[in-house]
Parts: sequence; C-alpha cells; structure tokens
Amino acid sequence: MKTLNQIRREMKLIRGAFLYGLTREQFDRITYPQNFKTMAETYIAASEHAPKRLKTVFDELYVHAKTQKAYAAERGVTEKYIQILNKRLLLFLQADMADK
Repeated sequence: MKTLNQIRREMKLIRGAFLYGLTREQFDRITYPQNFKTMAETYIAASEHAPKRLKTVFDELYVHAKTQKAYAAERGVTEKYIQILNKRLLLFLQADMADK
C-alpha cells in the first residue's frame, strides 16, 4: 500500500504536468518518472470513482492546478475546509488503489 506521502508526491507530479499545459494524451512524453503516464492514469481513473465532492477537488486542485487558497476563495469557504477535503481525497485514493 502506498503511503500518504508517496501519494502526495505523485499527485504533485500530476498537478505539475497539467500546470505546464500538458494534456492526458501528452503524458507519454514525460520521461521522468519512467512510469508517469501509467501512474497518472491510475490516479485519474481512481478519482472517477470518488464521491462527487472529492472528484471536484481532484479536478480543481490537480487537473486545473489551482492552489488550495485560490480554490477556497472561489468557493467562498475556508482554506482549512479545502485542506480537509484534499486529505479525504488522498485517503480515498489510497484506499481505492489498495483494493486493486
């Protein structure tokens, strides 16, 4: 089972790829880490099974590469609330990937 720190590191890589304007179709161009496309597709597929609120957090924070602060301001909620949702998302992804 992956640790939360491993998941955080990998999610930052995914966020970075989207931040630099890459699309999912371009993920195979990334050479480091070697299995980036497979890893990213695993997380994206797992996020599809998440409850709607967590799926939205995944899309906003990682696919659209927003900061927690910016997303909180956009939603009119506290940054702490977004942090809690992000933690729930990470725990969901960890559990979802452990089942497979």
